[in-house]
Amino acid sequence: QEVTGTFDGYQWYMDGVAIPGAILSSYMPPSYVTFAELYVEVTLGTCTFPSDPITVYDCSSDIVLTKTADATTYDIGDTVSYTITAESKGVDPVTNLVITDVLPNGLTLVSGTPSAGSWSSPNWTIGTINSGEKHTLTITATVNNDIREHYLINTITNTQDQVDSNNT
Repeated sequence: QEVTGTFDGYQWYMDGVAIPGAILSSYMPPSYVTFAELYVEVTLGTCTFPSDPITVYDCSSDIVLTKTADATTYDIGDTVSYTITAESKGVDPVTNLVITDVLPNGLTLVSGTPSAGSWSSPNWTIGTINSGEKHTLTITATVNNDIREHYLINTITNTQDQVDSNNT
């Protein structure tokens, strides 16, 4: 967004909060901002004038994935439960969403239970997810004798028809 005219100073605000360093006549919100209300206060002499608010939308898809485990340490034979959450932060629906979770060596799959879509290891097929929706998948596995590492790294990824605006 850009302000025209000759002013002594500028301060941009996002959702009512001053944006540090946003003191030029133009401002571009960061790519992670999908919805916000912006305005600028301009200064001329001793007077300050706020602009009308401008609502900013980014309709790009943004799938946010989180993964938690039910504990931080396990022994051989223990059962671990992972909860994966997929949330759509974009404005438009995301189609053909598939979350992939390949269990690392050292874990033996017991079960997987999705709140939406279907699951066939290693793929959780959600399909279409609308803005603001959250879905979860709980994966249960057993720590087996093949564990060769002290730490297990279990990474999830996603694919969909649309380009994700960032990798979160």
